[in-house]
Amino acid sequence: MSQKTWFEKRLEEIENSPTFQAEDLRIDIIEQMLTLMEGAGITRADLARKLGCSNAYITKLLNGSENLTLLKLTQIASAIHSTVDISFVPRSVTLTKVFRQKRMPATLPEFNRIIKTGAVHAVDFPLAA
Repeated sequence: MSQKTWFEKRLEEIENSPTFQAEDLRIDIIEQMLTLMEGAGITRADLARKLGCSNAYITKLLNGSENLTLLKLTQIASAIHSTVDISFVPRSVTLTKVFRQKRMPATLPEFNRIIKTGAVHAVDFPLAA
């Protein structure tokens, strides 16, 4: 059994901090928004019009410099023809590893099994081209 190095321990501490997890979540949300926008053919200008805000605000939002409230998330979701799904998951489920793999399951039954575990949601997988 190998012992963790000082660096590995420190990295684990950082990755488990609420600040790191919030930033990781912010990046994931923005990536999902961009993927859905691209899939629906919605430009930043289109999104700004739909939300009744400036193009500059959308740029700040998509760069991660704006705080995303629940209300703003639901408004954005509506504008990009989607919904918001927020889940609390026990720490024992290693979501980060699952999210970063982002591979499409080979079969529909496998996909359904993964979704039923609650470890991931359908939106965690990239849209098919």
